[in-house]
Amino acid sequence: MAYEGKLSLDGNDYDIDWMLMRVIRDEDKRGVPSSRPEWAILVGMDALEDSTIKNWMIDPNMQKDGKITLNRIDEDATYKEIEFKKAYCATYRDEFFSDQDYLKTIIYIIGKEITFNKATLNVV
Repeated sequence: MAYEGKLSLDGNDYDIDWMLMRVIRDEDKRGVPSSRPEWAILVGMDALEDSTIKNWMIDPNMQKDGKITLNRIDEDATYKEIEFKKAYCATYRDEFFSDQDYLKTIIYIIGKEITFNKATLNVV
């Protein structure tokens, strides 16, 4: 199966090459969860000339709502949607490797609320 991904933010859609999402809790010495869950999303995409995401990173108070949609290309169907609210861009990184013809932007998103697979996590 072939997939494509899109990051939607402020009315703009960005094609993404890859995405990693994690929901994690600390655990004690016995392996029992000892904290509330937290979430983060790491997204890789072609290098951006657009300033929307750069401004989001630079402004320490700017929060955004957005969505990542993963689609099955061969079936023209949505495979998964991940919606986030009141999120911060915690890391913005451009990568360039001339010997590999590689120019990518990588962002790290954290925030207050995330919904995926009909489950919603609110971080207090």
